[in-house]
Amino acid sequence: MSVAYTPPSRQHVPIEEVVKRVPNLGYQVYLGHPKSSHEVLANLKKFLSVMYARPDSGNCITSLGNLEKILLKGPLPEFSCLLSDKELDYYYSQMSMGMFGPLNYYRTVKLRHEEELAAGLPARLPADLPFLFIWGTKDPTTTPASISNSRKFIERYQDVALEGRGHWLMIEAKDEVTKTISQWLDGLTCSKPPREFLGKL
Repeated sequence: MSVAYTPPSRQHVPIEEVVKRVPNLGYQVYLGHPKSSHEVLANLKKFLSVMYARPDSGNCITSLGNLEKILLKGPLPEFSCLLSDKELDYYYSQMSMGMFGPLNYYRTVKLRHEEELAAGLPARLPADLPFLFIWGTKDPTTTPASISNSRKFIERYQDVALEGRGHWLMIEAKDEVTKTISQWLDGLTCSKPPREFLGKL
C-alpha cells in the first residue's frame, strides 16, 4: 500500500543519486541526515501537520529541500490536516519521546541493501504469490513509473488506484482500503473474483 515494490539491487545507489532520477523522493535526503532528528523534534507539531496535510492542500514537501524549508522557516502554512485534533495530540505525545528511531529508517538504506545482498534475495516474487497494491492517485511518492517497474517482477500483480487520495490511505480512505482488501481476499478463495472488484483492476 502506497509504496511500490522495489526489487533487491546488486548495487547500492545513494539517495542523493536516486533523487536525481526521481525528484519526488527529495525529502528522503533531509530525513536521512542526522540533524533532522533534532530539527523535527523541535518543530514536531508543524512536522505532523505538514506530513499529514490533505493531498489537495497544495503542500509540496517531496522535492529536494522543500520539507526542511517549510519546517524551519516561517509560520505553519494553512494546511488542512488529515488527523483529528485527538489523533494529532496522540501522535505528538508518542513522537515527542524521540525521533531518532523513526528517522533511522532513512539512514539504514545501505545496511538494508547489504542484508538483502547477503541473503541472495531474488528480484522476482514467486510466480504463484498473489499480490495486491493499493495506491492514491494524489500520492506524489507513488508514480506510474514505479508501478510499471513493479509489474515486471510480479506475475500475479493487481493494483487498485484510489482517485483523489494521497499517501496516508490507512487514514484518509480506511473504509475503501478495508473493502478493497476484503473483496480481493474473497476473490482468492472463489473460483472467480467478485465482479465489483474486477471492475477496479
